[in-house]
Amino acid sequence: MNLRIFEQLEAQRSEIEAEFGGPLVWERMDGRKKCAVGVTLPMGGYRDEDRRAEIQDAMIKTMIRLERAFRPRIRLLRGA
Repeated sequence: MNLRIFEQLEAQRSEIEAEFGGPLVWERMDGRKKCAVGVTLPMGGYRDEDRRAEIQDAMIKTMIRLERAFRPRIRLLRGA
């Protein structure tokens, strides 16, 4: 089931990435029970105390963009 959902979302990759505002990392992970879609922020990590607030803000904004790009499509896949 996860692979089927991933493939349906990946078929909309260009539209999703356009709505998100940039490229995403699409990981099919053949032979496993999961697939993943994500983004890497090249800002540092949680251990960078001097930039922690800036990094957290960027992470929150990125998650909001991901949610906006995926939520309507996931609802359609679930039939809700």
